[in-house]
Amino acid sequence: MAVGKRIRGLPLPGLLAALLVCAPGCDSASVLTEAAPASTPWHLVSPRDFPVWLTAVWGDGPDHLLAVGSFGAVLVKEGATWREAPRPTTGSFYDLHGCDWQHVYGVTAEGLLFFDGRSWTRTGPADLGDGARVWCRAPDDVMVVTARGVSHHFDGAAWTRATVPVDPYWSGPGRWLTGTSDGYLAVGFRGAAYWRGGRWEPVPGATDQFALLAVCRADSAGSERYLAIDSGGVLELVRGAGWRRHAWLGGNLRDIVSGGGARAFLYDETGPSATIRSDTGDTLAPVTGVRPG
Repeated sequence: MAVGKRIRGLPLPGLLAALLVCAPGCDSASVLTEAAPASTPWHLVSPRDFPVWLTAVWGDGPDHLLAVGSFGAVLVKEGATWREAPRPTTGSFYDLHGCDWQHVYGVTAEGLLFFDGRSWTRTGPADLGDGARVWCRAPDDVMVVTARGVSHHFDGAAWTRATVPVDPYWSGPGRWLTGTSDGYLAVGFRGAAYWRGGRWEPVPGATDQFALLAVCRADSAGSERYLAIDSGGVLELVRGAGWRRHAWLGGNLRDIVSGGGARAFLYDETGPSATIRSDTGDTLAPVTGVRPG
């Protein structure tokens, strides 16, 4: 599984959900294993003992996590214990994703880093800029999308550059890149695009009036289904059926994650305490003392 996007080092914004809850079996678009009932408690697994600012986390279970942050900080959770690992860079990490523990990629201020389970090395394109996102579907299928609307795809041998046909303006802290069954989906300011067969294709629909901040895969009843957030709520995209407004929620939505089932969970920074809400809009749990950076 990939524990997707953004935490605070004493916990941080969108990866908040990843550090608050994660269980074995999460898929590559998840921080939750399944639709949990509202009565299920949330478990804080944030590494509070380390005074570092974390920005991304990835792992394959609650006891096997890798977290990265500012000034090259790397923390590893094995069992119940977090430890600080050597810093591979002095530049801050913006994102992290892997397909297994021998193929993990980190986006930093100095470019893309590759972790083989033992050490970090520089790899890929250097012109990523601030805030790029990375997703690894397989060792020979890795995608990086920059905030300028440029993508870099790795096929196991070489990196290929392309332009994403979406207005290149990603200002939100959420994950606006996710894997699909046969490629990738990127959402941005007024638009979305699929990567299939080695090229980007615009996703048709009325999303040109929305500034999409984050996206997650949330398959339901056998359909390939995605949920995206804008400033007002949640939009749903079903492959082959197009977009529809899923829910108006208001608030200040920051990220959306899914366990691969029908329910998705939102991080909402509104009010004196942050909340995690289900895709029906119900509040599942307050998270006090957590504010976006």
